[in-house]
Amino acid sequence: MFAEVPGALAEAHERGWRLVALSNSDRGLIEASLRAIGVPFERAIVASEIGSYKPAHGHWRAFYEETGAEKSRHAHVAQSHFHDIVPAHNLGIRRGLVFD
Repeated sequence: MFAEVPGALAEAHERGWRLVALSNSDRGLIEASLRAIGVPFERAIVASEIGSYKPAHGHWRAFYEETGAEKSRHAHVAQSHFHDIVPAHNLGIRRGLVFD
């Protein structure tokens, strides 16, 4: 994790952004990662539970079904161009990229 991630996510949360993690992992791994970040996330959508792995669109379908969010009112911030940015672009979702 980049050192600036917890602070940036905390600021977004303080500004009223609702945070949701979309992960290609399982529940235990993502929960440990979110605890390490230390910022409250509303929920996590994980591949092992929805039976879909990014770049397939299952995470985003589950996100919309679970949250009722509108595409025009959220942004997808990501680490992977292939797994996140390209599918978000294909779905018409605003996006940002964090390189590792």
